[in-house]
Amino acid sequence: MRIVEFLTNNAIVEKRYQDAAQYYWMLAAESLRIIKDANEKKDQKKAKKYFTDYEEYLKLAEIYQAYQLVHKFVEESYRSVI
Repeated sequence: MRIVEFLTNNAIVEKRYQDAAQYYWMLAAESLRIIKDANEKKDQKKAKKYFTDYEEYLKLAEIYQAYQLVHKFVEESYRSVI
């Protein structure tokens, strides 16, 4: 997960918002897998933590997906004017 978090941060810095959205979605999916494993082991504390992470990652994935559309519109509009 640390590698995907690192890739996500780089994608944001490099203004690759579609990639950032995809990485956040991957982190959300991985959090769900960890929740399933934690529930099988009866580790509710870990499951609760990763459920919170899951919600946050999913929200950020949706935000960056939408922001990609806005960013693309602004960048393409600006380039066509020049």
